[in-house]
Amino acid sequence: MLTHFKVDVASGAEGAQRQPLTFATAVADYSQANFPVTNAIDADVKSGWAVDGNVKKEGRQAVFVLAQPIVLTSDQELKIRISLSPFLRGMRLGGSGWRWRGIRMRR
Repeated sequence: MLTHFKVDVASGAEGAQRQPLTFATAVADYSQANFPVTNAIDADVKSGWAVDGNVKKEGRQAVFVLAQPIVLTSDQELKIRISLSPFLRGMRLGGSGWRWRGIRMRR
C-alpha cells in the first residue's frame, strides 16, 4: 500500500534546500475498495492507495496533480519520495518492482 507520495523542489548545494509541493488531487485507473489513490496525498499516515495486488496482477497507473503549476530553474530539480505502509505487512508495492513510465510536464 502506497501511504505517501510527496514531491519537493530541491535547490542549493546537493539539493539541501527543499520546498514541498502541494497536490490538488490524484486519479488512478483502479483503486481497491476503501483505499483510493487520494489517500496517498493526505496527511493520515495510516491511509494509503491499494490496488488488490493479490488478485489483480496487471500494472496500475496513477496521476498526481499539483495544486499550482511550477517552473523550475536550471539549479532546481524535483525530488520524489514514496512511503509504503509499515502497518500492513502482507501488502506490497509493485510486485517485482516499480516501473516509471515517465513524468509529463505541461507548458
